Amino acid sequence: MTTDRQLAFDTLAIHAGTAPDPATGARQVPIYQTTAYVFRDADHAAKLFNLQEVGYIYSRLTNPTVSALANRVCALEGGAGAICCSSGHAAQIMALFPLMGPGRNIIASTRLYGGTVTQFSQTIKRFGWSAKFVDLDDLDAVKAAIDADTRAIFCETIANPGGYTITELGDGARLYRVRSYRGVGQMWREADRYEPGMDTARREELLADWKRAVERSCAWARCSGSTATRSPHLSRRNSPRSPGLPRVRAESSGSRCRSPTLAAPPSQTNLTI
Repeated sequence: MTTDRQLAFDTLAIHAGTAPDPATGARQVPIYQTTAYVFRDADHAAKLFNLQEVGYIYSRLTNPTVSALANRVCALEGGAGAICCSSGHAAQIMALFPLMGPGRNIIASTRLYGGTVTQFSQTIKRFGWSAKFVDLDDLDAVKAAIDADTRAIFCETIANPGGYTITELGDGARLYRVRSYRGVGQMWREADRYEPGMDTARREELLADWKRAVERSCAWARCSGSTATRSPHLSRRNSPRSPGLPRVRAESSGSRCRSPTLAAPPSQTNLTI
């Protein structure tokens, strides 16, 4: 989606990263349930596999639906590009591999998902990398931890546990400031408010009707264990919608239950079912 106007966050959340389908005009991206794609010719396929041309090769690598999600997240975050991965661990490794190398390190927040802590404190050592865990609330401590081999500062927003969010970018040091979840309330704004339009009397009337309907249904359930004699008039021909079907009335009094009785036609006697 291209436009010269600065679109609001809500609009980007719905439309960013996608364009109407040129063949059908459909506005939203469908779920592409395909694994393979058609190439124009052998040269086209070669360019795609050699990364000389951008396109779709195999859904495990690229997929239009996933690409739409990545483009939308990129637009919402104001980034230069985005890639969607099948797990958080995969995303972390993919982000760090182009930056890291043996002997390099990252600065990691102390407020991270437990699996991330394990990955940074144990797994990445196999690559010759290391991580320094620092409280990002303490900008002086972050600055002190940075050295010539530091390649990235890693944090999570919203952080698990604690609900911490990244809200501000520091000045010269280009460091993130972390606020607790209590600070989120200061950024909250009300966009819309929905309130019931029905007056109290009408609402109470409908609620009372509903309660009576539930009680009557419960009365039938309490009667379900009693022995019933089916009326010969309740045949398949006399369905509940048939005008000739006798009306059924169920009565309940507290825990006592009476079997429903039939108001029989004039030429017949009362029957019990």
